[in-house]
Amino acid sequence: MLPLGMIVNELISNSVKHAFSTEKNPEIFLSINKKDEALHVNYSDNGSGFTTNDIKSEPSFGMDLIKTLISDLESEFNFKSSEKGFNVNFSIMV
Repeated sequence: MLPLGMIVNELISNSVKHAFSTEKNPEIFLSINKKDEALHVNYSDNGSGFTTNDIKSEPSFGMDLIKTLISDLESEFNFKSSEKGFNVNFSIMV
């Protein structure tokens, strides 16, 4: 499960580095639940968020790494971002 640890590390690093520059009360939420034969991962922060255009127009090593690692785990992810924060969730078969 090394890729899962790397994904979580990168998500937290991105939140601290980018999302919390103006947030006075930063919060990170992480849940990992096992149901049936899968781990369901949900990560969110209350940072500044970003737009889909930001991801497409600016190279982001962190997001590329996260996408690659999730893909290596044969999973897909869903993310939402707004001025109220960032959220990503994905499932991993175990």
